[in-house]
Amino acid sequence: MNDTAQQYRSRTKVWVAGISLAMLSACASHTPVIDQAPRLAGYEHTIEVPDADLLTVSPQMQAFLDRYVLPYENLDTRLQLLTLAVTHSGVIGFTRDDDRTLTASEAFRQRTGNCLSYANMVVALARASGLEANYQEVIVQPQWSSREDTILLAKHINVAVSSRHYRYVIDVTGERVPTNSTRHLLSDRQAASLYYNNLGVEALLDNHLPSAWAHINKAIETAPGLSSPWVNMGVVMSRNLQMHDAEKSHRNALALNSLELTALSNLYDVYIGMGDEARAAEVEARVEKYRQGNPYYLLMLSNEAFEQGQFRKSARLLEKAVRKKDDDHALHFALARARFLTGQRDEALTAYEKARALAPGQVQSDFERALEDWVNEATATVEN
Repeated sequence: MNDTAQQYRSRTKVWVAGISLAMLSACASHTPVIDQAPRLAGYEHTIEVPDADLLTVSPQMQAFLDRYVLPYENLDTRLQLLTLAVTHSGVIGFTRDDDRTLTASEAFRQRTGNCLSYANMVVALARASGLEANYQEVIVQPQWSSREDTILLAKHINVAVSSRHYRYVIDVTGERVPTNSTRHLLSDRQAASLYYNNLGVEALLDNHLPSAWAHINKAIETAPGLSSPWVNMGVVMSRNLQMHDAEKSHRNALALNSLELTALSNLYDVYIGMGDEARAAEVEARVEKYRQGNPYYLLMLSNEAFEQGQFRKSARLLEKAVRKKDDDHALHFALARARFLTGQRDEALTAYEKARALAPGQVQSDFERALEDWVNEATATVEN
């Protein structure tokens, strides 16, 4: 059985730019604790990260503009044509892939990427069309996901494009951004920082600490005022058992942005890891409130209740988790297991079928056994 959130308290959470951005200056105090990222101990050679050309217009991109956009001199017409072309069903046919961080030319060639990749492509095409285009952060409800022993929190970025008379927001989802949503324009340097930060997170997920450190350090150097790369630097330091450096990095993120609750949550884990219960207690109340919004934290609590035979409590926690995130098979499977042991057989089978439908291809075969077999095996494991 895949226990997605086991030992959550000892884990660190990672912000992913492109599918994750940190709050910017409106919430920041701009009083950093340290000016430079700590060095990665135990590694002799440092990886050099070259400057990325995020907005280079490739010959293929130019040919596209020459054919579909630039023949029309009216900027309002160009904006409308470009907007139609970059939608999912448009000429370009872009498909969203949250695991891929690409430059503008790469995203255009591959016709895929996460929302930062899409933003790079749209900004480059719009500016080459004579339009004003800027990266834009949109504050949305937290979107959690899990990757093995790492909890990911996703946020969102799109593009604001203007002509002489019109202003459009172009979003990889194709959805209209609510007019009352909180948004912040980002500079090109901030966008570049988020690009390096994403690549660092990808390396971190692969447990390649030297590459993770190098890319996240590049992100910090590119835009020192962003808090999310400091959060991820704290994760790198924790993974390398540099706990005091991890503390400094997370404190730096909080100094730059007091609402960076991922840093606060990680800082709590750092203090627990250091055996500093007094400082952990100082932040525990805020951390607990924050974590109650995380479905994988609720999964961890439900597993604890399950192991103590408190199956109804386990089911209640999982029902809350599923309300927050309805598209993860692990949550639905855990709910099916808990409901089965409370005697809710029909409800358990409904959750089990949902888990089977959501499960990725590589684990589909795991669901060929009956739910009762799964539950009997899980219960025996707990009893032993």
